Amino acid sequence: MLDTIFGAMIGVALASDGGITVKTVDLHEKAQIDKVLEIANTINFLGRTLPADTDITDSVIELKAQFDQIDGDAIKDPVGRANYNSVKTFFDTHLG
Repeated sequence: MLDTIFGAMIGVALASDGGITVKTVDLHEKAQIDKVLEIANTINFLGRTLPADTDITDSVIELKAQFDQIDGDAIKDPVGRANYNSVKTFFDTHLG
């Protein structure tokens, strides 16, 4: 809650024809999106760098545990939500 208040107080100033428009930033939502992207990038890295026959089950289970700690309900941004859903689908597909 406090991070949302600070995010709203900080805001991001965007120049516009009518003056300054302030867009509030929900820092909790941003943190959740950042965690999703970190996990997605790690999955991508493992897939690109390891030989195809490498068993990464333990790594995927560890990433899933991290993913389960993400507050998915806090992600309202459409792109952030799409990324969250994609990573969730990956885990649902590969871990059942």
